[in-house]
Amino acid sequence: MPLGKGVDAAQAVRDSDPTQSRGILLQIIEGIAEGVYFVNANAVVTYWNKGAEELTGYKRQDVMGRECHFLQYCGPNVRKYGNEEIPLIATIRTGQPRSTTVFLLHEGGHRVPVWITCTPIFDEKQQCIGAVEVFERSSNSPVRQRRRRDYNDAQFIQADTGVRNRVLTKVRIDEAIEFSKVKRRLTGLIYVDIDGLNQITLQLGPDGGNRVLRMVAQTMDNCLRVTDFVGHWEDDHFVVIVDIKQPTDLELVATRLKDLIEKSGFSWWGRLVNVTASLGATLVRGEDTANAVILRARALAAKSVAGGGNLIRLG
Repeated sequence: MPLGKGVDAAQAVRDSDPTQSRGILLQIIEGIAEGVYFVNANAVVTYWNKGAEELTGYKRQDVMGRECHFLQYCGPNVRKYGNEEIPLIATIRTGQPRSTTVFLLHEGGHRVPVWITCTPIFDEKQQCIGAVEVFERSSNSPVRQRRRRDYNDAQFIQADTGVRNRVLTKVRIDEAIEFSKVKRRLTGLIYVDIDGLNQITLQLGPDGGNRVLRMVAQTMDNCLRVTDFVGHWEDDHFVVIVDIKQPTDLELVATRLKDLIEKSGFSWWGRLVNVTASLGATLVRGEDTANAVILRARALAAKSVAGGGNLIRLG
């Protein structure tokens, strides 16, 4: 039964026979923006909708029949879940619904924050025979959409990474300095240097190196707050600009970024590719110039590299 404009979907389901009802429900689920997938009692995927494809990058034919572990969820504290801690598996085990924010691993290798709701499915004997999970981007707000509209003009996007280019990053640094002068807000700048990217590019080739660049850029861009900014500065270096309430917040944001980058990864010709990053974080000062604050943050990142990488230096 096709669902035309003005049709009450719930009433249509109630008025249909069981065969038609299943078709209507699947049609509804396929048409919503949220990701929806079903698993059986063994946590094997039995259904995967179009929204799930778009949010995760995984096509239906690639996930059907697989256990749900491939999404490699990290919790809000950026710690990766053990198998029994995965919310959907815990829902099957306990028969209790649950909701939380997690960072899923996109097919492209980057992390994406999503809000998930897991609901158990029972048979007529009240035995749990599986579960359904619904997830949506936790950052899918009008504010974030407005930020993307304002900053994502094609001329300002760096093609390989999908984030803003050096020109717009310089503009955003100048804005942060002006705001600091009039004390309208406290702003931090984080310089991000991907560890060992030259060696990785030699091993994987230019396409593999570009894939790493994009993975890191998209992880940061997806997992920062709506008021924050990520730009590609040069080579394997990025600049992140964050609004903070107090100076100690800068280390918290930098740590979150470092941990999320470390827990991202993708498969490249059978090889699992993971990277780390060295970060330098500093407060933007009213007397700064764009060049001065960049040099200060870059020098701090260089100290992180010299210390062995995967570190943060503040200053």
